[in-house]
Amino acid sequence: MKTRPGSVLLGLRSFWEGVDVAGPNLSYLVMEKLPFPMLGEPVIRARSAEVRARGQHEFVDYILPLMLIDFKQGFGRLIRGEEDIGAVLLLDKRVWNREYRMDLFDEGPVDSRELLHPQKLTRA
Repeated sequence: MKTRPGSVLLGLRSFWEGVDVAGPNLSYLVMEKLPFPMLGEPVIRARSAEVRARGQHEFVDYILPLMLIDFKQGFGRLIRGEEDIGAVLLLDKRVWNREYRMDLFDEGPVDSRELLHPQKLTRA
């Protein structure tokens, strides 16, 4: 990607870990779905059970924070420094109809209020 302008990188979860392409060679990020953890993984199941056993809410207190960390890391691949610019296309319709919408927007690199009025986007 660093030596071939116009190339396309298709990545799944692996994109969130170890990809470092700074500058104009990485300008767009398309997320098909929000990066929720795999609920069937043994570690996720065990920690979810522990959260429930403590009387906490599995989704709000464990699953959502994990997803928000991964979501923020995805933006971090696109926006590496002050000079970087880029666009994110989020295709997951849950962004618009779930209570955690503003939590999600607050993790991105722009002011979440401006996402509702995208005429002018600035860094948060």
